[in-house]
Amino acid sequence: MKQINLDILSEEKIAGLSPTFGAFLAEAASVCFSLNKHKSGVVLQLTGDHKESIELIWSAQLTDDIIDSWKDKKEATEYAATAVAMLLIDHLFEVGRMVRNIGATDYILSDFRVDNKNTYPIVYLEISGIFQNSKNNTVNQRVKKKRLQVETGIAAAPFIVIVVEFGKPEAKIIKQL
Repeated sequence: MKQINLDILSEEKIAGLSPTFGAFLAEAASVCFSLNKHKSGVVLQLTGDHKESIELIWSAQLTDDIIDSWKDKKEATEYAATAVAMLLIDHLFEVGRMVRNIGATDYILSDFRVDNKNTYPIVYLEISGIFQNSKNNTVNQRVKKKRLQVETGIAAAPFIVIVVEFGKPEAKIIKQL
């Protein structure tokens, strides 16, 4: 089973992501996993267009100050989902840079390579997070909503939607390349 370390986000290993912003994202993810009773070493199930189990690890030790800094669970969940999505993109694909987007999607991925045969100059990335699945807010419902949002906003351009749920935990990845 592949192991991915959230701490990588605070290093200069992902082009387009500053170490400070990466540490901020990683902290949000460790809080969301921990508040859902998951410890470092939790297994994240990938579903959708990629089926795989990934062990997520991190070194952050949560203090009262850290937990108090992330009291807004909705905000924490969105940043935490961004952390996980960036690590998954880095793990699954080759990308030149990840650049924040203003518009129909969250990020633009440049020089995106699926394999040696399929390269795209730009792929759009939309990310969403769910703290815990509920009857009216499931991963599948959110994927459908985000997919429609992206298709409406960027027409026929290639895109990826990643929805991360922290209760189970699960990440569903949908590609339209």
